[in-house]
Amino acid sequence: MLTLREAYQDYRRSREDELSPRSLVWYDQKVRVHLNHLLDTELDQITPRMCRDLHEGLSRSSGKSSANGVARVLKAILNDAGRTTDLPRNPVSRGIRMNKEAPAELKISIEDLPQVWADLYAISDQVKRTCWLTLMLTGLRSHDARSMRWENLDDDGVLHVPEPKGGRTKAFDLPLCTYLRAELDCLPRHS
Repeated sequence: MLTLREAYQDYRRSREDELSPRSLVWYDQKVRVHLNHLLDTELDQITPRMCRDLHEGLSRSSGKSSANGVARVLKAILNDAGRTTDLPRNPVSRGIRMNKEAPAELKISIEDLPQVWADLYAISDQVKRTCWLTLMLTGLRSHDARSMRWENLDDDGVLHVPEPKGGRTKAFDLPLCTYLRAELDCLPRHS
């Protein structure tokens, strides 16, 4: 019977081309830090009660979101192993009731916009100001805006986002508005 360590190695190897490097680091951290004590356990020996105790303990010590993340990683590894190994029903699904996670309340009201724009243009660092402007005008995720490179912007003002959340297979092209392109043109090319 496969151990969790072996199952994770198989899972990771099969996902390396699909997941972004950041996602792989996140998975590795969850396994190394929170599932370390289970790595040499055979998969059919992982019980719903073990999963529940782990999730409840992590909810108290590391937070609800972190506990849910560890549970999702463990569930994914077990589901992947179940494709090729005869396993009982996934103990994560049976033993854990995921914590409710409230989405971040990050919104700007129409009334707030004049002050937001004033604050934006008060930022003296041109690169930082343009990054914030990019976030506001494109809806890109923070990491994608912060990792923009000149070689990913073509002459027509279309930005290629090579490694968004979800990895390279989710890469996409985003036409930028004329206003943002003009702001980007003011930046030094080495930024």
